[in-house]
Amino acid sequence: MRGLAFRVSILHDPTEVAAIPILELRDVTKTYDGQTEVLHGVTLAVEPGDAILISGENGSGKTTLLNVAGLLDVPTKGQVLVDGKDAGRLKEAARANVRLRTIGFMFQDHNLIEDLTTLQNVMLPMRLARAKKREEAARNLLEMFGLGKFADRKPMELSTGQRQLAAVARALANGPRVVLADEPTASLDAANAALVIEALRGANLERGVAVVFAYHDSEIRWPGARRRRLQDGVLAPV
Repeated sequence: MRGLAFRVSILHDPTEVAAIPILELRDVTKTYDGQTEVLHGVTLAVEPGDAILISGENGSGKTTLLNVAGLLDVPTKGQVLVDGKDAGRLKEAARANVRLRTIGFMFQDHNLIEDLTTLQNVMLPMRLARAKKREEAARNLLEMFGLGKFADRKPMELSTGQRQLAAVARALANGPRVVLADEPTASLDAANAALVIEALRGANLERGVAVVFAYHDSEIRWPGARRRRLQDGVLAPV
């Protein structure tokens, strides 16, 4: 998959975005039950074309950080801005629209819908966004990741690595300007983990899609990436 050419039709072209952060967290704190502070004063700016690797132990707050950044959760204090506008406290319908058109998600578990085929899973975000020619675009994405011949298979008929590659394709379906990846290689062996990382690097290098990649303490090879560490809810440069 090295040197992939990302020619699928997308809703946004990341190369045309003004030079302001796509996504920005400003002094974000997240507290649960009024007392358990998971994030403390987190500040992070995601620029167009960024690759940001966030390491941290289990329980350090990585998932909470990405959920807040991706507008799946709201901060207790601080701001989450998308294209310079405060989006963290929008109503759910408005947040969902921003997520659909700006942010792609990947998780440790592929989160594919078991009752849908691989093709239908990739098409789902496009259908929600009412994208045109979505089947053609979805098939192109699957071909790009070597999954074209598995389009009609259900997720359980794929290998673990193939399911995660299908999850990469789905994350890129609507041409997001940033992909948030929450330990997507944690359950993979070294060979499959390398394929998933290469797929995300291809999106980053070929299309300028910003990637924020959270992972445990194992080493991730990603030349040129900005590295941060989350510890006790505090994010700091490595």
